[in-house]
Amino acid sequence: MAAPQRSTWTVYRATVLMALGLAACALLTSAVEYAGAHHDPAPPAASTVPATGACAAPHYSGQPLGPETLRMVNCRDHAARYEVLRVVTGADPAHCLGVPGAELAFAQPATQHHPTTVVCVTLLDVQSRGPQE
Repeated sequence: MAAPQRSTWTVYRATVLMALGLAACALLTSAVEYAGAHHDPAPPAASTVPATGACAAPHYSGQPLGPETLRMVNCRDHAARYEVLRVVTGADPAHCLGVPGAELAFAQPATQHHPTTVVCVTLLDVQSRGPQE
């Protein structure tokens, strides 16, 4: 007489398969949480008012040979070319002569809420970068 055939799916095999499935789900969930926790948040929007330590990009007046002013940008922005070292009230670029590290001075015109200022900047040590960087 032949021995009875064993079923393909024993309780042991089903239990091991369930445990492996649960472990895979737990591993996937923790990987997703880890990736979300270590993702760089969106950089904050840059202010329009110059401030020490901010980054700036050139902004042209649109007039032929018109004055060049600055627009504040995020330091990660591909357009960032200058770092603001000091902001001085007034229109005389000579205020930047005594600022350590200042390479350029930009006069910023007065606005409704802010007086005329001179922004003392240093060039950022960057090459031209593309927008995808």
